[in-house]
Amino acid sequence: MKSSAPFERKLILVTLIFIIVVAAGYKLFTVVNGHVVNGHARSLQYDEQNMLTFPKGSSYEKEWQKVDSLTKKGLNKSALKAVVAIYAKAKAENNAPQFVKAVIHKMKFRSAIEEDAVVKSVIELQQEIESASFPVKPVLHSMLAEIYWSYYQQNRYKFLNRSETLNFDQEDIHTWDLKKIVREVIKNHQFSLRNTDSLKRTPLNIYDEIIIDRQVETPDATFRKLRPTLYDFLAHRAVDFYMNEESSLTKPAYKFELDSKEYFQPAGQFVDLSITTKDSLSLKFYAINILRDLLEFHLEDQDPAALIDVNLKRLKFVHDHAPSFFRGVKDSLYLQALEKFEKKHKVHPASTNVSYQVANQYLLKGEKYNPRQSEKNKWDKKKALQVCGRAIKRFPEAEGAKNCEYLIARIKEKALSFTIENVNLPNKPFRA
Repeated sequence: MKSSAPFERKLILVTLIFIIVVAAGYKLFTVVNGHVVNGHARSLQYDEQNMLTFPKGSSYEKEWQKVDSLTKKGLNKSALKAVVAIYAKAKAENNAPQFVKAVIHKMKFRSAIEEDAVVKSVIELQQEIESASFPVKPVLHSMLAEIYWSYYQQNRYKFLNRSETLNFDQEDIHTWDLKKIVREVIKNHQFSLRNTDSLKRTPLNIYDEIIIDRQVETPDATFRKLRPTLYDFLAHRAVDFYMNEESSLTKPAYKFELDSKEYFQPAGQFVDLSITTKDSLSLKFYAINILRDLLEFHLEDQDPAALIDVNLKRLKFVHDHAPSFFRGVKDSLYLQALEKFEKKHKVHPASTNVSYQVANQYLLKGEKYNPRQSEKNKWDKKKALQVCGRAIKRFPEAEGAKNCEYLIARIKEKALSFTIENVNLPNKPFRA
């Protein structure tokens, strides 16, 4: 019987709906809860005065139910009018989550019924950012960064064949080259993190209206433990972009590399590391600096779940992006760092996530064992089983323990294979 896949948490923003445009023929799509929905481009003229009337003291629940009902019927124009009413009310009341939710849905519906909605949405979002204040402004910057990158991803073939543009229209994304796109994405992600102290003091639950946690909760790691503040949420969104290999397409003169053993240091030492570069477009540089700031923020947490989560992300990022000439030592440095980290936090359930990564590394080493060549790596699969066994014994219900159960099943799975000659004589013995 085949074992199930590892138990993995998914920390994703699923209600932020970003516009993606495929420029060929201006065919429009929207992303809704992770699914791409086709929309038909047609012009729309709507009257912002023709809006819903809100009874005194009313909440937004009934209004959003009306929007959902209109959406299900395919009445996008009417749904947009309802959203505009919600938007006006939320803006007047300085209701940050409802305002952001309304902005998102305005862009969603416009992408379904207007031509060239991406440019209009970018301009409108820029205008909203100019007039917005905390805690709305940082979220809008993060949204704008994602819109820019989503546009590139849907039109990458155009950008890859386009030379650097010197005279482009600042307001028309269609005329931009790849460097301009990357610069704008970096700028907006960095702007989203500018008010660091305020972001760190702002609990994420103020945005419960627009964030849905798709994670199956376990005793060691819930969404709120791993992303407790608005800073955590926006910083991880930025890091996820900076860690994207495709976003490193530009070739700078002074390329930043993760080529030092210091990047594998324990968290307490790593946060004191000075990291600089001349490469203003280095996504790795921005990623490692934000990861360092996140580690420093959570270094003294009583509950180390968020610290463990971000440190695992940091170590894996450094290991995966170390340059080729560093390849000979990065595996051993990574394993040593994981084992030290596991030992330090073994009394906490989230340490089982570290154990799972340690066991994975031993499994990878064990798969290199070749009895015909040497005894090297002979017992590494056994070490992987031992690491998993200890993790399960410590905290059997923890997320890492569930992943360890999967890993044990994978290691113990029996398999038999044969290799035979490509050509064999009929009715004669052949080798296998």
